[in-house]
Amino acid sequence: EDLEAELAAQGASVLPVSCDVMEPDQIKNVVARCVERFSGVDILVNCAQGSMAYREIEDIDIDYAMEAYKSGALASLLFMKECFPYLKESGHGRIINTASAAGYDGNEGFGAYGMAKEAIRAITRTGAREWGKYGITVNVFLPIIATDFFRETQPAALKNLEAKSTLGRVGTTEEDCAPLIVFL
Repeated sequence: EDLEAELAAQGASVLPVSCDVMEPDQIKNVVARCVERFSGVDILVNCAQGSMAYREIEDIDIDYAMEAYKSGALASLLFMKECFPYLKESGHGRIINTASAAGYDGNEGFGAYGMAKEAIRAITRTGAREWGKYGITVNVFLPIIATDFFRETQPAALKNLEAKSTLGRVGTTEEDCAPLIVFL
């Protein structure tokens, strides 16, 4: 509600819709409501992901791994599929998927999360090849970022990520990711 008010004050038209991305019907609802309100979809940004707590491989159970997969890779795929007809119709659609250096680098303690993020990279490459002919650009980026919640609840994991970063710090969504998403 605060974000809605902030954007409305800047003249933006917004439609907040609550969605559990692990529920396919809720994904369909989000897209349907957006299409109803805005007459289509031009841009999709997939950035939801669960199962981000530090867990070494031997501590990953099936439920935790499936949460990572369903909230990340599968949700990204389902949003892409739901938005595809509208992105195709626009002739210049954009999909921006969020993966993670945690998957690419094999960061300790992030096995399920990294596995899901690597699957997002795979579906992005396939989407780019299949949908480029319709004028749809499909990109993925791999940020090393931490939300305030992650910074507060995962100090050891944060320290590990900072040590691996060439800048010696972990980015933020506002300062590091937002400008890249706008560019894409």
